[in-house]
Amino acid sequence: NYQNGVLFFNKGKIEDAYFYFIKAKIFEPENPEINSYIERIEKNYKDKIDEDVIYLKGIEAYVENDFITAINFWLKVKEINPDYPNIQRAKSKIEELEKG
Repeated sequence: NYQNGVLFFNKGKIEDAYFYFIKAKIFEPENPEINSYIERIEKNYKDKIDEDVIYLKGIEAYVENDFITAINFWLKVKEINPDYPNIQRAKSKIEELEKG
């Protein structure tokens, strides 16, 4: 995922790169390179980040039973916009998944 993120970033496909970095962070949360790319995108390319698309990526992951990825996408939406309209629904799903 990290390498795909770098590839898309270098091609100027910032939104795609952002998704790959978010997924890569699941497996390497302390990786400074991944975190640096995420921070750089959030700081310099804020206009390329669409919280609706990130939320929907979480839905896609959820439907595919990739719950960890779904949670991470939804948490990212919450971080970007705590007042996002569907964040309560996502929060409920997260709580359901955490209960097991």
